[in-house]
Amino acid sequence: MAWAPLLLALLAHSSGSGVRAGLTQEASLSGSLGQKVTLSCTGNSNNVGTYGVGWYQQVTGSAPKTVMLGSSRPTGIPDRFSGSQSGNTASLVITGLQPEDEAVYYCSTWDYGISNHTVLHTHGELRQKPALFPLIAPECRDTEAVAVADPIGSDSRVLLSTASLYYFINFLILTRGYFPINF
Repeated sequence: MAWAPLLLALLAHSSGSGVRAGLTQEASLSGSLGQKVTLSCTGNSNNVGTYGVGWYQQVTGSAPKTVMLGSSRPTGIPDRFSGSQSGNTASLVITGLQPEDEAVYYCSTWDYGISNHTVLHTHGELRQKPALFPLIAPECRDTEAVAVADPIGSDSRVLLSTASLYYFINFLILTRGYFPINF
C-alpha cells in the first residue's frame, strides 16, 4: 500500500451574537499515513480550562460519534486516539494515521462566561491530500457559540451547524435530526 500523505484542514465558524470568547484551531496540519497528528482546541479559563472538551468524529455519510471525552476514550474507539489537556488547550492525538480517519472532527465545550446555556465548538476536516497538488485549506479564525435547551439535563440539544441538531446525553452523541431553529 502506498503511504499517501494526509492533510488535516481545520475550520472554525461563527454565529450568534454577543460572543466574546471562543475556540481556535490550526488552519491546517499535514501528515502521512502511519504518522502522528495532533489536533488542538484552545479556549480560555471559562470553557476549555474549566470543563475540558469532547472530540467527535463524523465520517462522510454517517452520524458523528464520540472519539474522546477529555482523556477518556469511549468503548470501541481505537487506541491510536488519545486526548490530553494543558491549561486552556486540549489536544486529540491520532497516532498511526489510517485511511478511515478521514472525517470531520468536532471540538466541543461549555462556556460559563457567555451564559449557562452556551456550548462552543469548532470542527476540522481530515482529507486525503492529492499526490501532486497541495490542498490549500481556507483559513477561518472565528468560532461558533450555540444555544442548548438544558446544559446539565439528560436531554440537552446542541446545534452543530446551521440546521443540523444533534442530541447529547452527558456529552455522548445519540442521534441527529433537522429542526427549525428558534432562539
